Amino acid sequence: MRSENRSYLPRLDYLRGFAAWLVVFRHAAAYFPLSGPVPNFWAGAMNPFLVVASQGWLGVGLFLMISGFSLGRGLNGKSVSWGGYLGARWLRIAPLYLVMLILGTIGMGATPAPAEFLAALTLLPVPGAYSPGAWAGVTWSIRIEFILYFALPAFYFLARNVKMWKLAIMGPLFLGFVMILLVRNGAESDAILYWGVPGRLLEFAVGFFLGYFAVSARRQLRTVL
Repeated sequence: MRSENRSYLPRLDYLRGFAAWLVVFRHAAAYFPLSGPVPNFWAGAMNPFLVVASQGWLGVGLFLMISGFSLGRGLNGKSVSWGGYLGARWLRIAPLYLVMLILGTIGMGATPAPAEFLAALTLLPVPGAYSPGAWAGVTWSIRIEFILYFALPAFYFLARNVKMWKLAIMGPLFLGFVMILLVRNGAESDAILYWGVPGRLLEFAVGFFLGYFAVSARRQLRTVL
């Protein structure tokens, strides 16, 4: 579904398709009978395609960066009603998401805890939203992306009021501090970097600010010319 608030860029859809196929190849590689277990791909594969295909995080990270980029370029120069904006995003995502959530729950035959089920059902950042259970495994990346949307007002404010070079320094330092704090308090690194919000927040933020400042740079260039 194309947005009316920003121009359509076909190449972004091409990149989204490429990211989706990376995820498909990753899951297919896990069951490919002639290649062995996925962890062995990186160290021993002679086929570079298998090396890339085994790293599913590449596709998820690329998809989140594209999503952030698209939102950043769309919000530049706009006046935003955040309640309506988040509501529209929910309506855009929820129908297919809820279908997949139901299928995943039935397929796993599990009974999730009430807090986890509320987090999954509403897509809101309530307790349980950061650690998706196996029963919701088919939807975890969608949940993470929607939770990241709640950072958009802060991103929008920073983009309008802080220089890009300052954001490039302060952002990674802040997230690095948060990740170190979580690890020191017992969180597993893969849960933070892959499954959780902190690791995905950096990818989403990089895409958002690149998209936002790309529009600003293009406007300045047009003014000069």
